[in-house]
Parts: sequence; C-alpha cells; structure tokens
Amino acid sequence: MNLIIHMSMKRLFMFLLVLNAYCSYAQQTDTVVTDAQKIYGLSRFWQEANYNYAYFSNVPDLNWDSAYQAFIPQVLATKNAYEYYRVLQRFCALLKDGHTNVWFPNYINNKRSRRSFGDIKLELRNIDGKPIVVNTAVITKDIVPVGSEITSVNNIPVKEYINEFVRPYISQSAAYVTEDWCADYLLEGFTGDTIRIGFRKPGNTFHSLLLKREVKQEVAWLNPYSNTLFEFKWLPGGIAKIDLNSFDDKKIVDTFITALPALQKAKGIIIDLRKNGGGSSDNSAAILSYFTNDDSIRGSKWFTREHRASYKAWGTYAMRDMSDTSDWSKKSREYYKGIVWFEGGQMTEANMAPKEKRMTTVPLAVLFGHQTASAAEDFLIMLDGLGSRAVTVGQRSFASTGQPIPFSLPGGGSARICTKKDTYPDGRIFVGAGIIPNIEVNPTLNDYLQHKDVVVDKAVSLLQEKIK
Repeated sequence: MNLIIHMSMKRLFMFLLVLNAYCSYAQQTDTVVTDAQKIYGLSRFWQEANYNYAYFSNVPDLNWDSAYQAFIPQVLATKNAYEYYRVLQRFCALLKDGHTNVWFPNYINNKRSRRSFGDIKLELRNIDGKPIVVNTAVITKDIVPVGSEITSVNNIPVKEYINEFVRPYISQSAAYVTEDWCADYLLEGFTGDTIRIGFRKPGNTFHSLLLKREVKQEVAWLNPYSNTLFEFKWLPGGIAKIDLNSFDDKKIVDTFITALPALQKAKGIIIDLRKNGGGSSDNSAAILSYFTNDDSIRGSKWFTREHRASYKAWGTYAMRDMSDTSDWSKKSREYYKGIVWFEGGQMTEANMAPKEKRMTTVPLAVLFGHQTASAAEDFLIMLDGLGSRAVTVGQRSFASTGQPIPFSLPGGGSARICTKKDTYPDGRIFVGAGIIPNIEVNPTLNDYLQHKDVVVDKAVSLLQEKIK
C-alpha cells in the first residue's frame, strides 16, 4: 500500500511540474493555433511523409495511416502552440530518422535552454548508458564536477524521466544516437523554470540541487568550446591534425587550401570529423580529392520514391486480381503500394584537386564518431571507395544522411522529411546502422576525468607505426 501511495504521489508531482511548465509557457506567448490549423499541420506532415519518406523500411511495424488517425484527437486536445508542437514531435519520432524533424517556432526556441543554469553550466553526455557531466562552469566546477552522474530529475529516477519526458520526442535513425540525445536534452526546458537534479559525484557521494534555467553569457565553461570551422595543430612526430568541423560553408575548402603548404610538410595527417554535422557533399569531396591519385571520387548510391498517379490508380484494380502476374500488373501494384524507386546512380565528383598539390602517400588517419553526420558521412563513403588510403578511428557515425524536403507548419514552426535513400555503392546499409571505423575507440568516464583524448592518441600511435 505504501508503495502504491508513493507512486501515486510521484505521478501527481510529475503532473504538477509539467503543468507548471505549460503555465510558464502560456505567460510568455499568446500565440494561438486554431483547431483547423492543428489538423492541417498534422495532415501536412503525414502527407509529405506518406508520399516522400525514404525510410519506411526502417520502421516495418509502423502503420502510418493508423498513427495519423490516433494523433488527430491528441493535437486537438492541445491548449497552446508549445503543446501542439510537442505532439507533432512525438508523431515525427515514430519515423525514427535523423533527417526527419519537427522544429519549434523561434519564439518558443528562444525561451528554452538545456545547459545554462545561471552560474552553473552542465553539458551531459551518454557514457555507458548514463548521463554524465563532461563539462561545467569554471566558477562552480566543484558543485557539480566533471564526472558526476545525474541519477534523478525532479525526484524521478533518471531512466524513468527520460522514458516519459525525453525519448518520445527524439527522431533519430540509430538507437545509440537516440541514447546520446536523451542525455544531451535531459535538462531542457523554459528559461525561468526550476528543475531539481539528483547526482552522484565521482567520489560516490549523492547530492541534490535545485537549478533555475538562466542564460548568463559571462559565465565561462571549464573546458572552453571552439566554434571555428577549421583548426590546425602539430602533434608529436611531425603529425599534423586538422579539424574539419562543418562542410556547410565553402570557406572550409578555401581554408584547407590555404593550409596546404604546411600540411605538405607533415609526416602524417589526422583529419578529425568528430564535430562535423554535414553540409555540402561537394565541399567534402573537394577536400578528399587532395588525398588520391584517382581522376574522380565516387560516393554513395542514392534512390528516391517514384509516384505516378495513373499507375497507382491502375494498381487498385490489379490488387483485386492477384492471379494476374503480368509485368504491368506487378508494376502497377508496386505504384499502388508506394514502393517504386527511382535509382539516381552513384554520386561522382570529377572536379579534382591539381595533381601537383595532392598528398597521395602521406599516412592518413580519419577520426569520426556519433556526431559525424550527413555530408561528413558522405565523405566517409567516398573515403571507403579509396580502399586502404586511410585508417579510420573512433565511434560509429551519426547514421543519417539524405535530402530532406522542408516546409512550414502553423504557428511559425517548421518540419522536414527525408526524401533520399543512400547506401554504399555495393548496397550495404549505413543509415540506421552507422559507418563503422577500422578501429573502434569508445571514451570512458576515466578518460574524461583525466582529460585524455584516447581517439587522437590511438590515431597518433597508428600513424607513428606507419611513419617508421
């Protein structure tokens, strides 16, 4: 009986916290989304996915039409734009794709925070299935130190809290990336709201702390972040390390070319893609072209769904007579089911670097991990086509690339649906599974506590052996 009472009280407490957050939101905006707009937004998302989504094969148990019907009363029951978009995010998360998302309007996003709590800053990372503090503020580094494990949120055990308030809203292709994001977004909420965390310090002592979400720009991180597009530094043994942190801006290619005179003196080169979330595959190919003698670079094969209205109509009749095995009947049935694919061929880049500037023999290591996504994964597929040109080190990649179609939603938000399916040239799947490095290295809690970058250390060791 006591346990039942305890659980009931805890549920009531959870409800009151969520209600308080909604009330806080309602005080910050008077934006209204009408019932008609709610239905339209849900229907627009369902429609775009129904016709264009490239990865229904990754969610074989999902009945998209039934899910749409089930969410109609849910969107109608929402009381404000924030609630409405949270329901849309749960609907989107059913598709489990990193390039298929629903985003809040800016007036909501601008009032939300997940890492800043006044004088305390907390960056969380999933380490061994636990949300661990990997960075904090300088002035409060001893209050919630690096290495602390978050054990509860608002007096709710952390796994239970994640399963109810975080995981259902995350759309990701790979389960391990979902776990990462569950840690990263664990403490997100509206600025001005309070949140209580329970945590265990590295010395195994338990503590509780009430935090208020408040962004103070003047509060410095213990381990400062670099937002630079390109970084260059020398490591022992004449090894050059370059960080390519995005392929979104063509400046990354121009900056790389500027660094060529120094790079060409290196005995070994490390390319770090661990922070690279993608951008343009043309930029990634342009840089990779400096490391091969080939006349072109070939990347992934791509496919997109094909829709022909009349063929689909004919398919309705073909479905009535399954004994008809003619090619026309088979094809029209496929159009009816929405499973006809246009094959776009293999991505090819023929605009190569000048041969006199290429570095074709210098030992090369490429680092990547869970944040290496999209065009950065295209870089890895192209690199794979160069055989043993480089050794790859780190963790599996983000496991999501493609070409999303963006569109607006009622109330000022937006969404996108992934329309393009990519595979290795030989048909191997990496969306949902991730690209696997030659040498897998998973940083541990001790590595963070000792400020060790074990991925770089491993790459340096491998290159030094090749240089010898």
